[in-house]
Amino acid sequence: MRLLDGNPELWIVRMQIAPEPAMISWMLARLKRETQALRASADEGRLEPLHTTATVASYATYLSRIYGFEAPIEAAFLGTRDLAHVVDLRWRPQVRLLKSDLMALGIVDPTRLPTTSVPRFATVAEALGWMYVSEQNTILHGQLHRHFARWIPDELVAAGCYLVGVERVAGTRLDDLGSILDLYATRPEIATKIVDAACTAFRRQRLWFLKSLPLEVSRDVAR
Repeated sequence: MRLLDGNPELWIVRMQIAPEPAMISWMLARLKRETQALRASADEGRLEPLHTTATVASYATYLSRIYGFEAPIEAAFLGTRDLAHVVDLRWRPQVRLLKSDLMALGIVDPTRLPTTSVPRFATVAEALGWMYVSEQNTILHGQLHRHFARWIPDELVAAGCYLVGVERVAGTRLDDLGSILDLYATRPEIATKIVDAACTAFRRQRLWFLKSLPLEVSRDVAR
């Protein structure tokens, strides 16, 4: 083992101040393993723009689809009893950033866009399962932003906050959620409820993105 500058005291100090490797969340590992197929299927809808030439209109439609799925979920989080005692819901900027981008694209009132039907979460465990899906989706933002920036770079300056802002902290937020899940899943049945809810959320996302949101919807809302 090589000493730093030949000085054993410096090596000891470096060892003392070196950060410990982050522990892997066992709940994130289980979620990744047990939702793998469903996640891959749901990702197909989220990554669909990568297979086409992007235009301002297609970008607006894409963000409209995301808003239609994420806005009611975030509202359901706020309405879930005791969830705020487990997760700091104040730092969840997705819907706010989506609204800003959509308005920059000419959609005056994003709240009039079609949205998916999300059941009221009966338990914190159920909400956490859906939250895992929401956070997992942000991992895809980097490649999506690069794709749209290739075709409509000027528009993304004013309307790229959602993809850029959330993507910058995606890994950290997912790690933080993993720590919360590990602490909350104190019994096997709680962990199973979280996984089951995540599976349901991935299925619902897949179905939502399979639906075609006509571009005319965005144009109507923009009036």
